[in-house]
Amino acid sequence: MDIDRNRSFILDRVKSRTTSIEEFNFDQLSAPPLKLLLSPTDIGDLQYIATSVKLSAKPEQKYKYIDEIMKRRGFVKFGAGTNRTVYRFLEDQSFLAKIAYDSVGMGDNPAEFYNQQFLKPFVPKTFEIDPSGVIALAERVNPITSREEFYSVADDVFTLIDEFLVGEYVLADIGSNFFMNYDKLYCNKPDPTQPSGKCEGEIDYDAGFNHLYCKRCGAMYKAKELAAKVTKQEIVRKRQGDIKMSIQ
Repeated sequence: MDIDRNRSFILDRVKSRTTSIEEFNFDQLSAPPLKLLLSPTDIGDLQYIATSVKLSAKPEQKYKYIDEIMKRRGFVKFGAGTNRTVYRFLEDQSFLAKIAYDSVGMGDNPAEFYNQQFLKPFVPKTFEIDPSGVIALAERVNPITSREEFYSVADDVFTLIDEFLVGEYVLADIGSNFFMNYDKLYCNKPDPTQPSGKCEGEIDYDAGFNHLYCKRCGAMYKAKELAAKVTKQEIVRKRQGDIKMSIQ
């Protein structure tokens, strides 16, 4: 199976829409403008809730205030994550609103909006974000909610990661976010047994794509830490091939 056919096969299996591969166009997906759904006052209130020091230790109160604003505008709660809560719009089931719960969530929304240009069409589309990052409008897809469902598409997920993502991007929480492009990263930990005095082992994922580690010395790394470690020269980035890649 060649790359183009393989890509089409994965799209056909993992995307929730029933359109054919030929009909599917990520860039043409759309949602109503944010300004028609929430007022500037609503967004300002959501931003206050997410950043308020007074509310930082009162999670139930924060969720209550968010819920009041969203229900007033015709939304009902769809789900929640660590730093964001998600709402669906009663009049249009094709998109969701992701509301930041705190400053971390306010960074996640812009990150997803930016990262999709590299990961599309394998991620739900983020249509629009408020400049503050407190709210994002995103494509609604059918979530995988059990291990059984995940097992049913596990082979396709592995192919997606192995053939389209790994080697192009370093990813945290694979399938949604990444922080940099890379060619190859090498461990720069001290090693007196090497001519350079540094390990220089290749950094790669383990078999389950759960951790990044040095293949020579076994040192473990987190994706979010790698950018800072490159700057501090705790790891080495070496260009391979003809395409210049840069840290984002």
